Amino acid sequence: MKKSFKLLSAAFVALAGIVSAQATELTVYEGTATNEGAPFYAYQFDNEDYITQTIYPEAALADLQGQSISSIKFYVADEGGVVENNVKLAVSVGMTSEASYSSWSPVAITGLTHVADVTMNAGDTEIVVNFDAPFVYEGGNFVIETKVIEAGTWTNMNFYGVVADVNNVLHQRYSSGVDAFYPKATFTYGGGDTPEPEVLRGDVNGDKNVNIADVTALIDYLLSGNEEGVVLANADCNVDNATNIADVTALIDFLLSGAWSN
Repeated sequence: MKKSFKLLSAAFVALAGIVSAQATELTVYEGTATNEGAPFYAYQFDNEDYITQTIYPEAALADLQGQSISSIKFYVADEGGVVENNVKLAVSVGMTSEASYSSWSPVAITGLTHVADVTMNAGDTEIVVNFDAPFVYEGGNFVIETKVIEAGTWTNMNFYGVVADVNNVLHQRYSSGVDAFYPKATFTYGGGDTPEPEVLRGDVNGDKNVNIADVTALIDYLLSGNEEGVVLANADCNVDNATNIADVTALIDFLLSGAWSN
């Protein structure tokens, strides 16, 4: 009965390892105000290298702390949605301690991470930026940069959001300008496969091998209580949900016989 219970428990652990966590969404600045300049300025779509940067304050993104962001969605306010433009934008993101841009000689924030290239379809009412790889948000004010990398046709396009009380938007090419607007945005984060950590019974030092070094590591742990360099899940050699001298005996028996006794 004991062995059957252990086998059943192992089956549940394996099942848990293949269950995918659900992605979560956070929508910020759900206002009805509109602005044509953020998250990008469609009037400048015919100007290659034209940059728009938008800063979102850390306080609005508390739920994203330590999370992996996989996409950001923006909301077009114009009736009929996106106007055909043939532009391609490079999207980069990052964190900053700056909350706004200076009104005099504003400077773009550097050191951002490129996450996607974006085109858009005429008629779209939402523009989704799917990241090439998840970006881990570690806190601080969040910067989104859009840069024209393949010029298209200039047009007018407005976005829903909230008017800001600081100059949180920068426009830059040959000269710089600022604006004050938080575009409504939906951040998708989390999700993906979250397998349980691999358990290799007897691999006490976590080097993917089971040998005499693991006996030494286990004895050192039992004498000192220092967990550094010890994988406790692997140290339960007799699988009784405890780590003690009995596990040393079980590990030595395994090394001598080449087989676990339970």
